[in-house]
Amino acid sequence: MVSDDGRHVLTFNGEIYNFIEVRADLETLGHRFHSRSDTEVLLHALMEWGTLAVHRLTGMFAFAFWDDETGKLTLVRDRLGIKPLYYCTIPGELAFGSELTPILGSEIVQPLLDRQALESYLRLLWIPDPSTLFANIVKLPPGCMLTWDGEHTTVQRYWDIPAPELREISPEEHGEIRESLTEAVRMQLRSDVPVGAFLSGGLDSSAIVALAAAQRRDKVRTYSIGFSTIDRAREAAQDDLKYARRVAKHLGTEHHEIVLSPDVISLMPKVVRHLEDPIADPAAINCYLISQAARETSTVLLSGTGADELFGGYRKYRASLMAAKYRKLPDLIRRGIVEPVVAALPVAVGARGIRSTRFAKKFFEYASAEARDCFLGYSTYYNAAELEELLGRDPREEVDPFVGIHTLRDAWDGRDTGQVVDRMTYVDLKYYLPGLGLAYMDKASMAASVEVRVPLLDDPLVDLISRLPDRTKIQGHRTKAILRDAVADIVPEEVLHRPKAPFAAPIRAWLRKDLAPLVDEYLSPGRVSSRGLLNPGVVHRLVTEHRRGAEDHSLRIWALITLESWIQEFIEGRDRYRFSNYEPSALGEAVAGGTP
Repeated sequence: MVSDDGRHVLTFNGEIYNFIEVRADLETLGHRFHSRSDTEVLLHALMEWGTLAVHRLTGMFAFAFWDDETGKLTLVRDRLGIKPLYYCTIPGELAFGSELTPILGSEIVQPLLDRQALESYLRLLWIPDPSTLFANIVKLPPGCMLTWDGEHTTVQRYWDIPAPELREISPEEHGEIRESLTEAVRMQLRSDVPVGAFLSGGLDSSAIVALAAAQRRDKVRTYSIGFSTIDRAREAAQDDLKYARRVAKHLGTEHHEIVLSPDVISLMPKVVRHLEDPIADPAAINCYLISQAARETSTVLLSGTGADELFGGYRKYRASLMAAKYRKLPDLIRRGIVEPVVAALPVAVGARGIRSTRFAKKFFEYASAEARDCFLGYSTYYNAAELEELLGRDPREEVDPFVGIHTLRDAWDGRDTGQVVDRMTYVDLKYYLPGLGLAYMDKASMAASVEVRVPLLDDPLVDLISRLPDRTKIQGHRTKAILRDAVADIVPEEVLHRPKAPFAAPIRAWLRKDLAPLVDEYLSPGRVSSRGLLNPGVVHRLVTEHRRGAEDHSLRIWALITLESWIQEFIEGRDRYRFSNYEPSALGEAVAGGTP
């Protein structure tokens, strides 16, 4: 969108939820509008207030603002990174976009694999901002803006997560939290197209649907996804559909269930293509499939994403607090008895995984570490020595314990609030949420032509909740305590106290049957050796141990086949993204840091 005088140009991805209120302020200052769009309001806000306008916005956005008079470009990403924004610079040139492929097509950069980012990907299954797996292409971090004048690039932070206040919470503030939740949903229901909602039957989505149903005259459309009984049994997963069905009946929604037996062999490379920067979470497939099914009736969907990071809902938070008590036991009992016994337990019996054993093994692997290292351990899928071995390096040499996770360590160390839950949620809000959940949600839903909104990450609500002390979020075994209290009267009792169930796909069943041929092909010793990135012997051992049930390497294997699919799509298949002709390099030269 271009200003009337041609001086200012705006390109914008996202939604400004409070654009009506901002427009009213601008009209009092003499601005006149030609449309009823939030894009035009954003353009005028930037013309009036400059980059300070960002502090008046509530929404999800990535935008670029050009001033033709000064020759300056400003790129801005929303506070929590709900919308992606990538860029690449070389002397005198800059390419940017909400997707990576147009940047590849700009020809100012070639698709090269970044070995340092690969360390993060393997250890976390995703890549923390600002890195991507593409060398020389980065993400603008959430809450940041970039300015470029044709020569110099400057990135500065305009917002960070507020620190908690050490005080008691009054009854009035409990009411304020409910009001803030209600207002967040009200604002994000604004749309000129049909709005629906994900409904998993868990606390977060049920709270969103309940608040939406209370504000809508017509029935809210809700959508749930499920998998076959056999797949769920092999995954040892709960039947989410029955909970979603009860919530839908309780709230009187127009409910849609999608039970799937997807063609994973064809879906996986398609989802990798849409994600662009690889994320080894099969939930991306869930998100794509449910968005695809919902778009016939609702092209905007509300999601409960972000509640776990904001309110303290993840199992790893509670495990980290439990580990602090465990560390008080004598070392002889911990390291001499408990940990060796748990390490020897099987993770599967035949085709059926034992979920409790998987959790126990993960807990005791890191429980004896100090608070920071314990939490970071629960966030990773290889320890440092295992990663070194996988990458073909010698794990017997001195190993950096934070290889691939320095960004997360530094975020923890810099958040010296004296509150452990706050430090954990801070790291996850700042990196895990935009790097994993929000990233795959945006890419997968947009691939199905559906926009997903996240009311529980509404700006005023985030400011309010992040200032609350630890004890309001986790109370013993009770997670997300303040959220449960706020919606106790509108969410069914069985959902209110239901244990957390992840938004997961039946990955173990898929690897055992549907994807078994792909695993054999993509992770064969010959293929792995030819890539020169990983130790083929270690990869073969992971696959063998997993198939005989000695260890649960399902997510590790998923990450490895995702990586191979990514290489085929973006390194070997680079020609399909060119805007004009240029000579591609050989794969061996397309690995940053030199040929393998």
